[in-house]
Amino acid sequence: MSPKNVRELEEVASSVGVQLLKIGKIIDVQWTASSHHSTKAVWVDYAALHADFVNVFNDTMRSSAERVSYQTLANQLCSIQFVKNLGLMCDVLEEQISLSLGLQKNDMNMVDAHNKLILQKQALAYTKEHPNFFECGQSI
Repeated sequence: MSPKNVRELEEVASSVGVQLLKIGKIIDVQWTASSHHSTKAVWVDYAALHADFVNVFNDTMRSSAERVSYQTLANQLCSIQFVKNLGLMCDVLEEQISLSLGLQKNDMNMVDAHNKLILQKQALAYTKEHPNFFECGQSI
């Protein structure tokens, strides 16, 4: 992202009272953790991202290709399915991180690992039964 775009995004974020989280690179050794961080950043910064995309689309000083690109991004962000997928992905990645960290503890034994897996399965089943209930950070 260009410095101009970063500056504009920060201005929009401050105008809607959002502190931007660093989204960062997804390609990382700890894929789950970095993906969760990126997903949660989009979830938390949703309003600022959408406002910035709309501002760029309305900026007549931008090229038509750039404006169309940002309009497409804004439209995708407004999709109900996008929001549901983002919330689900955030919650599932959060559960996966919790399980992974629990299984890596030095005092983990087979009984505790089995119990953690059962709890993980129950949490994912709950997510499946309540598809529109997300706990990822704060609501949009």
